[in-house]
Amino acid sequence: MSPADDRGSTKLLHELFGGKVPESHEEVARALGVKADSVKLLRWWVKGTPRPDWFHASFRVHPDMVGDVVGRLIKGGYVVDGFPFGLPAIDAAIINVSNVPHEVRG
Repeated sequence: MSPADDRGSTKLLHELFGGKVPESHEEVARALGVKADSVKLLRWWVKGTPRPDWFHASFRVHPDMVGDVVGRLIKGGYVVDGFPFGLPAIDAAIINVSNVPHEVRG
């Protein structure tokens, strides 16, 4: 299968990791353009077997990196939403990313 035919998680893997499944947290952080201690993958969910049609992932991101991570994902054509955590100062944000809108995911 060529990268042009990829969908869902497979498409994201090609775009961020050259088609190779990342083997470490550092590889995920590097692909997102942030330091490893600035991002944590919380969940990764795919629908469709054997070829995923869509995916949903959640990242916990340091507040200083939110703009960089969200910008990169939006430029890649992904649906992104987020939620800040921490009072009175923001400690982190949860960034949810998918290749389909929330209304479609249900």
